[in-house]
Amino acid sequence: MTRDSRPRRSGPREGRPARQGRGGQPRRRGEHGRQRPPRQQSRPTPGPDPARRAALETLQAVTERDAYANLELPRLLREYEIGGRDAALATELSYGTLRFRG
Repeated sequence: MTRDSRPRRSGPREGRPARQGRGGQPRRRGEHGRQRPPRQQSRPTPGPDPARRAALETLQAVTERDAYANLELPRLLREYEIGGRDAALATELSYGTLRFRG
């Protein structure tokens, strides 16, 4: 048998007693007598980056106001000062979504 195809064992090995923690109780996984530091609160997630925001606003304008995406997106790219790869991302998100919608 190869190493990856062997069945995994669960629990103590045969013939050996379970390891004991403090106070004679079986030790649980991850319990080493130390207290864990308090969990930090997660930071609030920031809003969408400008490229995604421009794509979203383009899609909303097309859906709600029957705007033309090829006119709306370049305006938003200039407004948010988006260029290069971020502009390519916004373009692909907008046009790709509209293409998928049909």
